[in-house]
Formats: sequence, structure tokens, C-alpha cells
Amino acid sequence: MRSVTGVLIAGIVLTIVTWLIERFTRIGRFGLEFPLIAFLLGLLVGEVLHVERSVFRTLNPWVFVDASLILLGIVTGFDKLGALRGRAGMIAVVNVAAAIAAGMYLAYRLGIDERFAATFVSGGSVCGISASIATGRAANAEFVHLVIAMLLIAVVGAPFAVAVAYVAPSLGRLGGALVGGVVDGTPVVKSIAESLPKPIGEVAVSVKYAQNALIPIVAIVLAYTASRLGGFEARLPLAIILMLVASIAATFVKLPPGVVESIHAARNWLLALAMVLAGMATPISALRKPGVRNAILVFIVIEIVNVIIVSALAAALL
Repeated sequence: MRSVTGVLIAGIVLTIVTWLIERFTRIGRFGLEFPLIAFLLGLLVGEVLHVERSVFRTLNPWVFVDASLILLGIVTGFDKLGALRGRAGMIAVVNVAAAIAAGMYLAYRLGIDERFAATFVSGGSVCGISASIATGRAANAEFVHLVIAMLLIAVVGAPFAVAVAYVAPSLGRLGGALVGGVVDGTPVVKSIAESLPKPIGEVAVSVKYAQNALIPIVAIVLAYTASRLGGFEARLPLAIILMLVASIAATFVKLPPGVVESIHAARNWLLALAMVLAGMATPISALRKPGVRNAILVFIVIEIVNVIIVSALAAALL
């Protein structure tokens, strides 16, 4: 397929199909979030339609990604760090810092591409797909890096999510902190929290939202870290700077709940469309990137660090 209009129409249709799959099968509870499903569906259709890379470059899915990141900043203020009398922020900051330090050090020692490492380390340390995409964009990673990071979050992170969800009810507020700090995807955390006693679920969501507030800062820090380790110049996209500015503004300006929900929905649709278009123009062979096996090891280490740090902090603070 070479028509830009045809590819765009196909992308929009596939995005709607993705939403229907996610809505009626509820597979998001298992870590298969909207953007990942969108990419996989686009990948399958792209193999059939043989979309030209030139069409991909013309449509430029990064535009939709950038718009989604700015919208995320608008609804994610730094005030989330003050939840649970500031304890949610303390748990989030210390845990994220420890997990990133361990993840990037090990990835560097194993010789993993710096931009790829920053992308999946961010996802495992902060907040799943949203953090991976923001950091990947900041570090000028390839779309394939984003996809592999999402697969790591969905596949490798799933056993940890299942385990902490199982033990959380018996651990009280500490269990809630584990759900919020260890489970990578925010939709998955919210789904688990709904099945927990209310006080435990509130802790889970508070810790996760506190981590979400760190996304723009982590993205910028990891982008510069990757550039120093890789020996290239860091060039932050304007969208990441605007995302940070929006997060600062959101700390002081509160939007009505209905507006927040609408912005979240628009962000999800933009991101899903971007990933469908990326999937349609990505040959399956491109997913065979070097360093994936080492990345799996690093991701497991990050999750173990999450469990240890969150457990220790929650036991002390909660």
C-alpha cells in the first residue's frame, strides 16, 4: 500500500478495532494495554498490505505520540507526590531512583544500546508504557525500541503483577504499596485496586499516581544519561519540554473530572493511532534487535529491586 490517505484511513479503522478488542475482552487487566495491542494489530495488517516505509515517514506517527505526551502532562501534576501525607511521593521517588540506577548500570555493563536501555528501564521503574514512550521520545529511540519495551512490560512484568495482586490483600497497606510500585501499567494497577479492600486500593493508586508524576523528569534525566553513555548529543523534542511545563501547570490548576477523563481518552486514541501506523510500516524482522535477551534479564532485576525497595519503605512509612 502506497497511498498516504489509504494508510491513514486503515490506521483509523484499526485503532477503532483495537479499542473494541480492549473494551470487550478486558485484556488490559493482563498488561496488554491499548498502544501495545494497536501496534501488534498494525504489524499483522502491515505484513498483508506491505505498507511502504515512505508512507510511514510522510504520516510521521511521532506527531501523534508528541500530542499524547503533552496531554499526559496536562493531567499529571506533581501534586500527586503529596498523597498519603507525602509518603506516596517518598516511596515513588526512592524506588524509581534505585530501580533506574540498578537498571541503567546493569544495561551499560551488558552492552545494551543506551537509547533502548533508557526506554525499557523507564518503563520498568516508573509507569509502564507511558514512561517508556516518553523516555524513548526524549532519547530519540527507534519505534522498534518502544515496541520491545512494551513487550517486556507486558510479558516479563506480568508474573510480578499477578504475584503482588495475589499477596496484596493479606499484607494490608504494604500490599497496596507493592501493587502501586511494582505493577507497571496504570490501568492494570487500577483494575487490581478495584478488587482490593478500599484502604489498600487507595494506597496502590496513590503510589502509582505519584510515580506517574515523575515521568517527564525521568524522561529528561534518562535521555541525558543515554547521551552521555552513548557519546551522542542529547536533543530533547519540544513535546517533552511542553509535557514538563504542562505537568508544572497541572500542579496548581485543577481541571474538572469530566475534562480529565476526556483528555485521558484523547491521549489513548492518539497513542493507539501512532502505534497502529508504526506497526503497519514495521517488518517483523525489524523486531529482532540485538540485546533483547540481556534486556529481559535487566527488566527482571528492576522488578526485583522494585519489590525490595517498596517493601522496605512501605513497612517503615505505612
